[in-house]
Amino acid sequence: MGLKRNFEDVASRPIPAQTLIEVSPVLLFSAEEYDVYGRHTVLDHYTFKWRDGRMALALGLGRFYS
Repeated sequence: MGLKRNFEDVASRPIPAQTLIEVSPVLLFSAEEYDVYGRHTVLDHYTFKWRDGRMALALGLGRFYS
């Protein structure tokens, strides 16, 4: 049985590695600030850990990426 793919799963042309696709704004919270306030809200389900340990909330189209 072949792999079934949706139209959305395939790029219209090859995308080279390290290609910038999108730039989205983010809100950054210190780990302490997030621990005290953010994790007690619905935002807790939508944030991710930033490289330096802060917590980030993506805005714009960035909120759809995983």
